[in-house]
Amino acid sequence: MRSESKALENLTLESILLSKRITKLNYTPFCYFKVDNYLPDATYEFLCETYPQSDQFPERIVNYKSYLPNSSEAFMEYYRTNLVMKKLVDLMRSNEFMQDAHSVFWKGLIQSRGLAGVKKWVDMANTKPEFFDRWFERKWKQPVYSNFEFTEMQQGDSLEPHTDGMHKLVSLLLYFPTSDWKSEYQGGTAFYRAPSSEIASRWSNYQNNKLTEEKVQHFHKEMEGFHVAEFLPNRLVGFLKAKLSYHSVPSIQCPESLRRRTFNININTGYPNYRSPFNTET
Repeated sequence: MRSESKALENLTLESILLSKRITKLNYTPFCYFKVDNYLPDATYEFLCETYPQSDQFPERIVNYKSYLPNSSEAFMEYYRTNLVMKKLVDLMRSNEFMQDAHSVFWKGLIQSRGLAGVKKWVDMANTKPEFFDRWFERKWKQPVYSNFEFTEMQQGDSLEPHTDGMHKLVSLLLYFPTSDWKSEYQGGTAFYRAPSSEIASRWSNYQNNKLTEEKVQHFHKEMEGFHVAEFLPNRLVGFLKAKLSYHSVPSIQCPESLRRRTFNININTGYPNYRSPFNTET
């Protein structure tokens, strides 16, 4: 087992701030990026070795994925007992991390959401909804909250092209492949673009309406796959929700004993429909 103390010591807010780690933002056809070696080595290695076991995942959608969301007791038990993951989640939930993310993504937010993208973010996990009763706050500030999720995908699983739910602002995926994962097993995140404005108009999907099997086939005939963020250790992949932020995970081709493992961090707009499990105050 890697040293927990070393993993904790090396993990600092400064080490994960997106303004410090992202070297390039791509804006066409929507805002996306990747960061290699995102976490300090000792931190990543410890989290890779202590990633939740398959039998800890309470939810499974056949041919899609297994997931462990922060709304589940199993996630919170892992969070309470794994001090390194607890520190990472707490840092990413901090106001400093959230405001830094907004400072990085404001241009992409304007691109995808218009002038609403310049509104200051207010973390609703620690703010009462009454804060937005005043018109001034509603006009210049935007309620946001973050959630976290572990995922596993196994042989034959896939995610069809989709743009993500309307409530999402920023999606971050931290890859955790095992040491015996090979590139031919797939696992990367594929991004798509429209080759013409006419096709872009036809496939505009801000509502993230699910594509039928027939529409998926039509989608692949008209839309172009232009980038695949390969499934590599300690790689952070991110993008902003937009009407054409289509992405997918092609069918996983790994042996039955392996899993595509990711830790997903989502920054959402609005109010969480559950009491923040991280807030222990009564």
